Amino acid sequence: MNQDRRYLPLYNEEGKWISRPDLYVLIRMSVTDSQGESVVSKAYRYVSEISDNTTNELDDLDATIQRKFIRAKWNEREFSAMVVTELLRLEQSGIKPTVGKALRLVTRYSLGEKLREAGSVSDQAERAFRKWRNTCHLETAFRMHDSKQIIFENDVGKFDDFRADAKALERFMDEVSAHGHIQWNPWRIPDDIKPGAKPIMEPLSSEERELVVGV
Repeated sequence: MNQDRRYLPLYNEEGKWISRPDLYVLIRMSVTDSQGESVVSKAYRYVSEISDNTTNELDDLDATIQRKFIRAKWNEREFSAMVVTELLRLEQSGIKPTVGKALRLVTRYSLGEKLREAGSVSDQAERAFRKWRNTCHLETAFRMHDSKQIIFENDVGKFDDFRADAKALERFMDEVSAHGHIQWNPWRIPDDIKPGAKPIMEPLSSEERELVVGV
């Protein structure tokens, strides 16, 4: 069962955008709930008020902030996006989407990329999803653009696209959660943001279907 809804605080008390909502989202994606809100607030205050955001050149402190609070756990977070992607593929292939099935598919994909042994990959993916599931819709929307660059920083149009994509994925994950297949308490996109179209994924192959039978 979902807890009380919580939203990304992208508006100030006057109902206007905070100065750098794009940077806030990037930080929120890099900090787990267990680290606490004060970590997010302090990091955001620094990057939005103190750091020089007008140049691509980073001094030592800015580079440290980016590494710890924007690029933190980059590879680990990718697993959470991979799980959401496979949940989408399951649903669009007419199969009940569950995390267990999605993890089977993530493990198969990862082994195809010659990463690690099956047990190691499955355990790592499960831990990562559990750790980052409350921002998995943001992570998936971010990585859907197939770019290792921060695509929406300082770009209003791309940030708008990102928010719409994330809202669509948020609603999809709500549907999965409502059927009892996942518990999550996501950092939601504000409700005044209209969702984009749910992404169309490649259907499962016959081999993949056999892999998730009975899971």
